[in-house]
Amino acid sequence: MDLLLRDKVALVTGAGSGIGRTTALMLAEEGVRIGCADLFKERAEETVEMIRARGGPAPEEAKAAQPRGEGRKAKGISGETTAIASVCDVTNYGQVAQAVADTLVAFGRLDILVNSAGVSAGGLFMETEPESWSLEIGINLVGTMNCCHAAAPHMITKGYGKIVNIASDAGRVGEKRLSVYGASKGGVLGFTKCLALELARYKINVNVVSPGVVKSPMTSFLTEDLEKEWAKFYPLRRLGVPEDVANMIVFLCSDRTSWMTGQTVSIDGGFSRI
Repeated sequence: MDLLLRDKVALVTGAGSGIGRTTALMLAEEGVRIGCADLFKERAEETVEMIRARGGPAPEEAKAAQPRGEGRKAKGISGETTAIASVCDVTNYGQVAQAVADTLVAFGRLDILVNSAGVSAGGLFMETEPESWSLEIGINLVGTMNCCHAAAPHMITKGYGKIVNIASDAGRVGEKRLSVYGASKGGVLGFTKCLALELARYKINVNVVSPGVVKSPMTSFLTEDLEKEWAKFYPLRRLGVPEDVANMIVFLCSDRTSWMTGQTVSIDGGFSRI
């Protein structure tokens, strides 16, 4: 199926690893030009190099192919994919706005926003301290809000856009030792529904995916024995991998889901079943 994504422009946060990186790579395979934003510059640049290695030109090559008068707009050669890297702490609104600006300067517009930056500290709630809560809430919830606030005006102007946020089944159905993380992701669920209503008049679709446990840098603590134990709670008898989630994100970024907004899609191997 052609997802009709070629030559669209996306900004992906948390693009330096895990679900964010996999999503950026999959979008690039569909012909999307990517702004790869990550807290760690080297990780974002590595994702950009991976995209270019799969066939997308470097921005310098793309600029050289542009007719005069196109400025710094870096459209891919013959419609091929290109990508740029931006350093972005999503809790810092100034850096978020700069990542949006970098993408606009490079590609001339912004069609898609994927909010994949996230963090999980874990631990029993009664053993945490109030000062530690701000990290997860700041990155997972406020970071998502920052990115939507900075990106949406450019979509509103065009009357088109796709926003995909990342929640968690910890926020949907609850999970022990993840109270603060679940609270932040529960906030993302509510925020997504409200924003979808607000932006629908501009033909901007806002949806959220809700993964179960995914093997990624965030869950690098998993041992083989622990993974086997946790997999027993999943009807499909395995934990997720980034590709499981990224496949749905890319689909939600496409016009094949143009009549879908404000929805939560659970990608969890049957864990929640709701």
